[in-house]
Amino acid sequence: MPENAILPFLSDLKGNNKKEWFEANRERYLQAKSAFTELVRAALNGLAAENPALAAVRPEDCIFRIHQDQRFTKDKAPYKAHFGAILAPEGTKTRQAGYYIHLEDGGSMLGAGAYSPDSKSLKAIRDAILDEPDAFSRIIESDAFRQTFGEIRGEKVKTLPRGVDKDHPRRELVRFKSYEILVPLRSDELLDPEFFDRMIEAFRQAKPYNDFLNKALNF
Repeated sequence: MPENAILPFLSDLKGNNKKEWFEANRERYLQAKSAFTELVRAALNGLAAENPALAAVRPEDCIFRIHQDQRFTKDKAPYKAHFGAILAPEGTKTRQAGYYIHLEDGGSMLGAGAYSPDSKSLKAIRDAILDEPDAFSRIIESDAFRQTFGEIRGEKVKTLPRGVDKDHPRRELVRFKSYEILVPLRSDELLDPEFFDRMIEAFRQAKPYNDFLNKALNF
């Protein structure tokens, strides 16, 4: 299970987030990264039958660098204390809605959807929701979706986007800046022999949601 190799390293990194410590523990990092890479590879393989575009995607292209880009964060620690991967065509460079794996001591999760899309993509998603409100509602209001993900996560704008009728019945759904759906994970859940199957099932439940977003984005 991924927790055995990954979470102890990430937990120690969180408390020792310095270049000197990282270099002294580089072998541990490489072992943890290898375990995470194999998890991502298995997930891609598990999803490929229903998502053929994932069949040719390399796990290495899906995994985010552990080095922190300090230009865009107030956190000046040199490393992220988590492993993250986006399972989508073009991996971390994708513009599509994809599937997300995030492992962190005390903060692991699975996710799907579109995180911080650019303004053109965001407008396309909002327009699709307004044009097909019933189709979108059937997805996010289904029992399976609610049991797995609850509701859409993400920051909202304070006022309705320009041009949106204030009386539109789905007006609240177009205030999101991101269209994320998440499944928080406890560390002990990663030790469960059924963890992998549950992860794949969660991603399968997310597929209609991703398909709607990707259709809006012309993918």
